[in-house]
Amino acid sequence: MVWSDARFLDQILQLPDRSLALSAAPEEWSVGHLIMHLVGSAEWFNFCLTATPWSDLLPAQTMADVRKFKSQLGDLGAVLSTQVTMDDELLTINVEDEKILAHRSMILSQAIMHTAEHKGQIATILKANGLHIDLDVLDLWHFTS
Repeated sequence: MVWSDARFLDQILQLPDRSLALSAAPEEWSVGHLIMHLVGSAEWFNFCLTATPWSDLLPAQTMADVRKFKSQLGDLGAVLSTQVTMDDELLTINVEDEKILAHRSMILSQAIMHTAEHKGQIATILKANGLHIDLDVLDLWHFTS
């Protein structure tokens, strides 16, 4: 996931700033908002696993914002990657007055699926607006080569 996220954002960084304002439809999240959401979600998954608080983020409006998010996402991905080596135990996630129970494997699986879902959403928005992101180069076969 860390490798794929970094390569995905490298492709985004080749696009003009205006691409960050594109969305699938009026009132839907923009590409910049979805990129922020990738980072915010990684913070949430990190919180679920380590109780490290998340931060308030703003949507990416420039490629400078995307570069910052790329760095932050890399740091968060490294933390999540360490969790893979740990025993799969049932965790208690304390959110305000609520307790959520989830296995470590479920949280890590959701982190991977969630980022893949939104990368596809971003690529589709960009493709509909004449910009191309190659998701095929983010697969396992490219990772192993």
